[in-house]
Amino acid sequence: MVVHNDEPQLAVYTPADADTMKKLNPLEGFKNGVVHPNSTADTEMGQQEEDGYLHGVPLVLMTLSLMVGVLMISLDNSIIATAIPKITSKFDSLGDVSWYASAYLLTQLSFQPTFGKIYTYFNLKWVYLASSIIFEGGSVLCAAAPSSPAFIFGRSIAGLGAAGIFCGAMIIISRIVETRKRPLLLAIVSSMYGISSVIGPSLGGVFTHSKHLTWRFCFWINLPLGAMMALIICLYYPLSLGEAPDGNHTFREKILGLGLKSATILAGTLVCLFLALQWGGAVYPWSDSRVWGCLLASGLLLTVFVIIQIRQKEKALIRPRIISQRSVLLGCIFSALYQGAMTTQTYHLPFYFQAVKGVDPQTSGVDILPHGVTVTIATLIVGSVVTWLGYYVQFMWVGSAVFTTGAGLLHTLDQETLMAK
Repeated sequence: MVVHNDEPQLAVYTPADADTMKKLNPLEGFKNGVVHPNSTADTEMGQQEEDGYLHGVPLVLMTLSLMVGVLMISLDNSIIATAIPKITSKFDSLGDVSWYASAYLLTQLSFQPTFGKIYTYFNLKWVYLASSIIFEGGSVLCAAAPSSPAFIFGRSIAGLGAAGIFCGAMIIISRIVETRKRPLLLAIVSSMYGISSVIGPSLGGVFTHSKHLTWRFCFWINLPLGAMMALIICLYYPLSLGEAPDGNHTFREKILGLGLKSATILAGTLVCLFLALQWGGAVYPWSDSRVWGCLLASGLLLTVFVIIQIRQKEKALIRPRIISQRSVLLGCIFSALYQGAMTTQTYHLPFYFQAVKGVDPQTSGVDILPHGVTVTIATLIVGSVVTWLGYYVQFMWVGSAVFTTGAGLLHTLDQETLMAK
């Protein structure tokens, strides 16, 4: 609504205009670190679309299924922490130890944007189930691996399936509950990462220490979990809620739109960077041509990847319009830094307990329990409070300060450190 007079024209926005702008830019409410779950626009939209969401038993079972799925893929990342020393001894492959974790994470990271595209073009339900099958196949390869290269290959396949499961879980949450309930449901599902960090090392230690189960059961356990998750999805997730938002294309157009070239370049970028970091100062000196050559290749591939995304605009694997928004960009940077620090602790604490303190895998899994228990409890509490208050940036500040303090204290650990500390 515009007011005309003899003075310069001023745009005066009514509440209706504000609601319209919010619908056009759904990230507007996140710019100042506050969510308005009870706004007029959200209330009206929730009333209009409430019948399209799940309620009662179907919602509870679907939430359980998503929890199992995220627990499964996060457990595959944490359970191996206490098993890696035994796996290394089995295959006599100390030089490959860093690949056992990284192969899983590399494919998961590289193809997560691609699965975002796949879910855009194909039915959510079938893609999610296909991702589960891929993950289960990778788990079987790991469990039955006769050699270190076969084990690494299985880890990479499992990571590919994990990318589809995680991406699909986040999309399913947006389909089954209204906006105001999503922060709480996201917190519940995301808390599985904390729970896996609690039980993962302990389970890995139990399986590895057992004469009958061995470390291979760390991967066999994924089969019943995956079967339960898939069964619930098949029975309780309506096919209509999985309809692709942009499915009116030919199969060829859909394949071309997946951004497989960009995903391959991104994977190459990460592999080259990882090789340089693995070799530098350990296998070869940093001045060696193989080390700086990998760093150079990683930088060039990253440059090519960014250029492709800018040129493709709305067809890009990672759309510049979205990633350039302040809240999204800073959120991605924050998450990357946090996950990098968290993963470092998850993998190196079991090594500290086993190699430095000299305990067995089962005991090291118990010793790491406080680390995961606090993560789980804090995730659930903060998720509930954010849903109630609508503020989230303040929790990021406080959480970062507490995490940094804890990381600094862990840096002081040595062979003489008491377990109470």
